[in-house]
This record gives sequence, C-alpha cells and structure tokens, in this order.
Amino acid sequence: MEEPQTNKKQHYHILNTFLVFGIMLTILLLLLTSYWQRVEQENKLEMTNRFISFEKSVQGFVNGNALMIAGFSAYIETFDDYKDDEVYSFLESLIKGNEKYIKNIGIVKDTTIIWNYPKEENKSAIGVDLSKVPGQAEAINQVKWSFHRNFSGPVELVQGGYGYVIRVPIMKDGNYWGVASIVIDSNELVKLFDQYSKDSQLEVAIYKKSEPDKLIYGDELVVDDKKVVMNSMFMDEDWTFCIRPVTNTLPNALPSVIGLLLVGLALIGYLTYRSFIYFKNHEDMKNKNMILKSSAIRDKLTDTYNRNYFDARIAEEIKFANNYGSPVSLIYFDLNFFKRVNDTYGHAYGDSVLRDIAAIVKKLLRQSDVFARWGGDEFALLMPNTALLGAEIAAEKIRIAILSIDHPTVGLVSASIGVGEYKLGESSEAWFKRVDKALYYAKADKDNSVCASDFEGNIMCVMKKS
Repeated sequence: MEEPQTNKKQHYHILNTFLVFGIMLTILLLLLTSYWQRVEQENKLEMTNRFISFEKSVQGFVNGNALMIAGFSAYIETFDDYKDDEVYSFLESLIKGNEKYIKNIGIVKDTTIIWNYPKEENKSAIGVDLSKVPGQAEAINQVKWSFHRNFSGPVELVQGGYGYVIRVPIMKDGNYWGVASIVIDSNELVKLFDQYSKDSQLEVAIYKKSEPDKLIYGDELVVDDKKVVMNSMFMDEDWTFCIRPVTNTLPNALPSVIGLLLVGLALIGYLTYRSFIYFKNHEDMKNKNMILKSSAIRDKLTDTYNRNYFDARIAEEIKFANNYGSPVSLIYFDLNFFKRVNDTYGHAYGDSVLRDIAAIVKKLLRQSDVFARWGGDEFALLMPNTALLGAEIAAEKIRIAILSIDHPTVGLVSASIGVGEYKLGESSEAWFKRVDKALYYAKADKDNSVCASDFEGNIMCVMKKS
C-alpha cells in the first residue's frame, strides 16, 4: 500500500516548468536556425543567379568577338595566295561598327604579325615575332601548341598602349597556320565589365586558374574573407571569379529573424507562465489529495497511522510473507496506569504524553516500519523483514526510550510491550492474539517488561523492569 508523503513539500511544478521552457526554447532555436539556413540558401541562389547574369554577359562579349574573326580561317583555307588589299578589306568589314571597343585586328602567321588593321596606326607591329615579346610570348605559344582560343590582358601592345587580346587559332589543311587576334581597348572593356557588374549587383575580380596571381579584371579588395568563388570555363580556359554582392539578402532578412525571435520569446514566456500555473495547480491539488488521504489513515493526535491503515498493512505483509517466506514481526504496547494520568492531570496532559511518546518512538523506526495508534494508550508496530530476536531488541529500545521521557507535571511514564513473529499460514487474528497475550504477561510482570510469544504461543518475558 502506498504511504502518502505528508512531510515533504513537492516542487515538481518548477522542474516541469523549466523542462517546458527548455523544450520550447529548443524548438524556437531550431525554427530560427532552419529559417536562417533557408535565407542563406536563398542568398546563395541569388548570388548564383547574379553571377550567371554577369558570366553570360562577359562570355557573350568575348565569345562574340572571337566568333567574329573565326571566319578568317575559311579565307586562309580557301586560298593559297593572300593579297594585302583583300585581307585589309576583310578586316575592315569585321571591325566596322565595333570601333569603340576594338583597337585593332591582327593576323599572325606562325608567331609573326603579317597584317594588322587599322593599317596606319599599327605599322610598327608588322613583322614582329610575338613569341619573343615579353607579356605575349606565353599566350601566342599556348594557342600555337594547344590549338585553343586564348584571352589575355591587360598587356602592353607592340604598337604602344594596353589592351586585352582575344586570340583564335587559324588552321589550314588541318594544321596550325597562325592566329587571328582582336585587341580590345582596356578602358572600354573595363567600363563594359563594370556595367555588367553593376547590372548584376556584384563586385567582381577575375583570374585565370593558370595565372592566379594576375588580375584580369576587377579590384583585388574583392578577394577577402567575404568573397564567394565561382569557377567557369570559356575561351577554352578555366577562369576564377571572386564575387561579392553589392547588396546582400542576409541583412534584409535580419529584421524578420529578430521579429520571429521576439514573437517566439513572447510566446514562450506566455506558455511558460501558463505551464507554471497549470503544474502548480495540479501539484496543489495533488498535495491536497495527499493530505486528505493522509488524514484518512493517520491519527490526528499523534500523527501515527490509524487502526484501519494498520489492518490493511498487516494483510499486505502477511501475503508477502506467505509468498516469499520473509519474516515480519509485530510489537504491541500500552502505557502503564495511563488512566490515572488522565484522571489526575486531565486529558490535555494525557494527550501531551501520547504525543511525546509517539514522537520519540518514531525516531527509533526504520522507513519500512509501520507505527500506528491502536486505540487509547495502545500502540502497534509492524516490522517487515524482521525476525523475533530483532523485534525483541527494538521493543526494549522503545521501552527504555519511553521510560526516559520526563513529562512536565506528569513525570515518568512506563510501557508494557508484547512481541511476536508471524508464523507462516497463520491468520492475522491468531497472530495478534498471541502478541496480545504476550502484552498481558508483560503487564503482569510488574508492569514494565517486554514479553515475546513463540510460534506455539509460549510466552517468555525477555526484559525485566530496570
């Protein structure tokens, strides 16, 4: 039978409230983390879309110019003799309308410039072997040996000034013949790429993977911890783009995150408060029920168990003993000449004596012992897992403890005690009758003794009056 805890105040409502708070706070943090991750993904997607827009614009410009001179290969492939006037006329038609960006178009046989348009401004470049020009030798040889297109710059030009060079190999009969190159004005190309960057809302720095230390376009300040690196291939080369958004979606999302956090914390605060009230009310109700339950099984005067509860516990312990063979003993005692105390000093003093005796006996008990007021000045003590000898020792301790109390006005009060161990198969009535008989013998033995009954009902007063 469960014994109600009347002397321990429960505070589980505080623990439960903290638990609810912790769970809700964890959920809020998970939701905010998930939301922020989604914002970051959207930001990355936005960055990718911006980059794709910029990349397409750059590729479109470079590839468009490369395609413009690719047709010159057909001219070389078709004819064996090349007239200067025809070549320059061809080059003039190509550059027409693109003068803003194109400084010149050059035709290189093997690695030496043989035609360069506009002719007058670029006479000094005719006949120059580019494989021997610093800054251009590597690029021209790369096209020659790889047959791949090439973009380089900004480079110092033979005829003076700086420009970006787009080179396309020219083949004849399936073999390398030379290179067609377009020189883009540096300032105009930077302006154009700046416009692409502005349209894409990006800050950009462009490198070739083959030349990671050489900046093709952009600001080296972009290459910092906040950069995002994108790789792309065009003009048959790997390019590296370091990009950084001019406007970032993450700061834009920050107010939403803060708003969600504040709303979440407010909701958590409210729910935590409601949880506290709920758990406290539940616990108060539980404590009230425990008090009511306790009052139904306890003696109001001595705060020991009452006879009804004691009878129920005897039945439980007898069942346990019969099932498992575990020993259990009963101690039954009353106070000597207690009626004289009530008659002489009044019931108020008698009640005080009963409370004092109950209190001192409780201090001698184990947690498993069941101590009850049987009625009047009679008390019973049930001791599970205790054989007769152990119960006799406990009874003597109780006798001495009771005798040691000097009650104000009343003085000393003694007790007579009967003890008996349960005999397996015995009824509770028979067991109690044996112990009651032992108590009778204790009272007869000068009213201050401990007497025990064995399984056959034989009585032996093991402790004499001191």
